[in-house]
Amino acid sequence: MKTLLFQESYLLIIILLILLLLFKKFYPLFIIIFLFLLYFYRYPKRSNHYNDNIIVSPADGTISDIQQLPNGYKRIVIFLSPFDVHVQWTPVKGIITDLSYKTGTFHPAFLFKKSDHNERMVTTISTQRGNVYIRQIAGILARRIVHWLPKNQKVNRGTPLGMIKLSSRVDIDLPPRTSILVKKGDYVRGNDTKIASWL
Repeated sequence: MKTLLFQESYLLIIILLILLLLFKKFYPLFIIIFLFLLYFYRYPKRSNHYNDNIIVSPADGTISDIQQLPNGYKRIVIFLSPFDVHVQWTPVKGIITDLSYKTGTFHPAFLFKKSDHNERMVTTISTQRGNVYIRQIAGILARRIVHWLPKNQKVNRGTPLGMIKLSSRVDIDLPPRTSILVKKGDYVRGNDTKIASWL
């Protein structure tokens, strides 16, 4: 199993080692924490082989809501628990035309109205059929959003996008000429589950 722990959060390892040296009697607890961190930062290898009409989920998690927006767009809200894979992938092929980072609060990600004010990174992917927006939203435990792709980069469907630390939420806004293939309560896997198709 590949893990991003040593790449993305090496300071956690240093802190854990220091605490282990200071509090040796808690050795079993530190081992459990270390194993959980390895698991949490896991980075599974995934690929999709769908036709070009398919839009895949950008993240692992549970569909918490599907909204019809005033501008005709459709928003799919995905809630990630601490036990879900926290890497995100691009759901479509296109060009990253805008990156917008916004500071904010850290309310629980499952509280929709409050978490709308949370820290977030919005990625705009321009396609021949319209713009797709992916929002990485920090939760009450997550305090850092990692984004790996620069503006103006061409991406394929399934390009690694970034990750959010601990429980969080990922929204994807789709143009009007799309058909949603999932429903509220469904569990989806990033770069694997078909969530919509182009019309």
